[in-house]
Amino acid sequence: MKGWVYIISNASLPGLIKIGYSMKDPDMRAAELNHTGVPHRYVVEYEILIENPSDVEARLHKEFSNYHEGKEWFRTQPEQAIKTIKEIYGTSIINEWYKKTKPESVENLIKGSRQNPDETKDVEQSFYNISTDINTMTEEEYNHHKEITIKIFQSRIKEALPGFWYYFLSFFAGLGIGPLFMFFLFPDFSSSNFSLYTLWIFGGVATCALSVWIRKATVKRTIAREQGVVLTSLSDHYDRVRYNS
Repeated sequence: MKGWVYIISNASLPGLIKIGYSMKDPDMRAAELNHTGVPHRYVVEYEILIENPSDVEARLHKEFSNYHEGKEWFRTQPEQAIKTIKEIYGTSIINEWYKKTKPESVENLIKGSRQNPDETKDVEQSFYNISTDINTMTEEEYNHHKEITIKIFQSRIKEALPGFWYYFLSFFAGLGIGPLFMFFLFPDFSSSNFSLYTLWIFGGVATCALSVWIRKATVKRTIAREQGVVLTSLSDHYDRVRYNS
């Protein structure tokens, strides 16, 4: 029987996600939870339509058993849970919907784990296993987790930046589009110091540079936002340690 497996979060529960299943629209399930008295609304991060959703839920709960906080709540990031779902059930998923979580953040995580499996495993173990030693984490361990987390996100920025072919294609695309901008900026180019040939080349280079700059800025902003979410959750862990000590 077909049904939905979903990931739900709530701003009142930072660092926690709910992994569950439903035979009805997960948005309806989130709406039901909104009557439980928390100050923020429950939000569906991601959902899939799949056969035997209860079995899928049980398998995922087993996969994340080390991060279990209670009932169907787990201390992990939505991207990590989605990555696991896609790795285990990728070919069995009938349909999927990204709601709050951005698909590119999941793809970056998958890409990073493929290209740097050892480093990614180190980060995942280092960060996501904090819940197992939450009552004994020292300031030195906190700084170590933080350093590794920053390191992996910086490596993902490098991996996601444009390569040679992007520059190559952007330049030739700029040769076609760039002169239009240059004609707009220099409508009287024939009476200026720019020859038509110079204007054409300069327009191509300028358009290529603008395209690359926009791409780099977008990549850095997206990954920096993901890094901020992870470091905030890590800080919450450490605050709990200090509060309990």
